[in-house]
Amino acid sequence: MYYFVVCINKLATITITQQIDKMNKTILITALLFSLVTHSQEDSTVVKNLSDTISTTKTTNFLGNTDSLTFDNSKYSLVWSSNPMQGYYKQEYLLDSTTIEDYNEMILVEALKGKISPKVAAELKVNELVELKKNNPVINWNVYENKDERIIDFVITDGATQYEWNLYRYSVLKNSDGQKYLVLYAYSYKDTLYTNEDLKPFFNRILENRNLLIAALGEFKLPEFEINE
Repeated sequence: MYYFVVCINKLATITITQQIDKMNKTILITALLFSLVTHSQEDSTVVKNLSDTISTTKTTNFLGNTDSLTFDNSKYSLVWSSNPMQGYYKQEYLLDSTTIEDYNEMILVEALKGKISPKVAAELKVNELVELKKNNPVINWNVYENKDERIIDFVITDGATQYEWNLYRYSVLKNSDGQKYLVLYAYSYKDTLYTNEDLKPFFNRILENRNLLIAALGEFKLPEFEINE
C-alpha cells in the first residue's frame, strides 16, 4: 500500500547534492528524472516527423522484455524507444488504436543504471515541479511512498492548451546480469483543452481514477529485463 507523504523541505537540494556529489555530471543531469514533458508538448512538426520515423523504422526493445504491456486491463504496445546516453533507456507504449500524434494515454518505462534511490529521484522531480509552478500555478502534485518506492501524482500544462496528468513510480530493479537500475514506470494521460468548460471533465477524470490507477501502477510488474544495445 502506498502512503501519502509531505513533499520535500527546503534543505532537500542540499541533501540531494550530498547524496550524489560523486556521480558523473551527465548522470546528474539525467537524474532530474525523467522527461517531464511527453511528445504531446513538442512542436507539431517534430511530432509529425517522429510519427513518420516510427512508421518506417523498427523500434528497438532496449529492455529486452515483451513488446506489449497490460495496464488497467488495456493492452499497450511499444511504439518508440531511445538510448540517449550509456546506461539510460526510454520506451513508450500506446494503445493499439492510437498514434504518437493523437494518443491520450501512454505507458512509459525508463531505466537508468546506477545507485540513485527512488527517494532521491522523487525529490529531484519534485524540485523540478516546484520551479515550474512558480510560473504556472496549475501545476500540482502529491507524493506517495511504499517502503523504498515512490509514486508522484502530478498535473502539468504547457501554459496554453496542453494538459497532462502523470503518475510516476520509481523503483530499483536488477537486470539479468545483476546490475542495479533505477526504473520509472509511468502512466500519462493528456488532453487538449481550450475553455474553462473543458477543464471540468479533465479534472473529474483524475478524481474518479486517481486511487484506482495509483493502486494499479503500484502493483504493476515488469518482466525481468535484459539490456539490448
